[in-house]
Amino acid sequence: MTNSIQNGSILSNQRNLIHSFSRPKPNEAKDALAERLFEILGLIREVGLILAPELIEWDLSKIGLGNGVLAILQQRICFTDLAPADLPSHAETFGPLAIAYEIEELRNAGAMPVMYVPQALDSSVSGLASFCVNGALHTKKVLEQLQNLQELSDPEIAALRLNAPVDPNYTLNLQNVNPQGQVVASYSIPAEHAQQVLRFIGFNNIPFRHSIGILDVLLNLFCPTDNLHCNELLGYYQQREWRLISGNVHFEGHPMVRDLSASEKEMVLRTNAKFWSHALTVEKRELRRIDLAVVYEPFQGWNALSNAQCIYTPKAYEDKVRDIVEDRCLVIDY
Repeated sequence: MTNSIQNGSILSNQRNLIHSFSRPKPNEAKDALAERLFEILGLIREVGLILAPELIEWDLSKIGLGNGVLAILQQRICFTDLAPADLPSHAETFGPLAIAYEIEELRNAGAMPVMYVPQALDSSVSGLASFCVNGALHTKKVLEQLQNLQELSDPEIAALRLNAPVDPNYTLNLQNVNPQGQVVASYSIPAEHAQQVLRFIGFNNIPFRHSIGILDVLLNLFCPTDNLHCNELLGYYQQREWRLISGNVHFEGHPMVRDLSASEKEMVLRTNAKFWSHALTVEKRELRRIDLAVVYEPFQGWNALSNAQCIYTPKAYEDKVRDIVEDRCLVIDY
């Protein structure tokens, strides 16, 4: 434990990045909530921090893109910059248990503040931020096309994809397909010509795959300024939110996240089957939230619980919480 903890309590001026859990379900009995809280805490101890998938929607109608809604999948766990004195009011909304990290510790593990992005109001120019979010997503799609073309035009990678040898002088037959699955344009290009163009584009630039990963990170950090569910302007902006996020980025050869095993998925489902079984539509496919969830492991040996500063708990839960986390339990008067 750090020297900011004295005699079992946090110094009053100490600020932390805190993740509180779990919001009570409608009409949930106190005993049922308590049991669920202990299951979640045990899950953090045994598995780690789960990045929950969520679709964040952006209204594109006011920036000249029809009446469509842009839905972006994010995989993240959220933290709030808080002092202990703020916890009781925070717990009323987000839940009575809280895992707290020193700010430097979580920054070292990759935490970043969210990028608050205002939705469009009445004028088209108020939708500038939404326009940028849409642009970031489509820039990622362009880079994915370039990455795919780079792989298709490489004879060794193409042979691996096809599981068969390829003619060194093969031709690429490319097609544009509309949303209804109809081919609207076709192109035949010698693979070597495509390689030459891609070498020109990539000269002195970071690889396409790296750029895709960077945009993955950015798209996981966008957060609306306004809480439209509560009709509250700047509702999210005032939360001082930080996130650990998923992204197709490796550090020293290590991915930021890993998939859950089948047994880990079962453990997660037991904490809230309705929430984790809910289907999200991602690129026209319906997938359960649990199947899109990942575990945050930014580098080898990082442990979510041992790197936490403490677990805050109301007095009523102290004994059970202490059984799970031992000396990392701190009681706070809610």
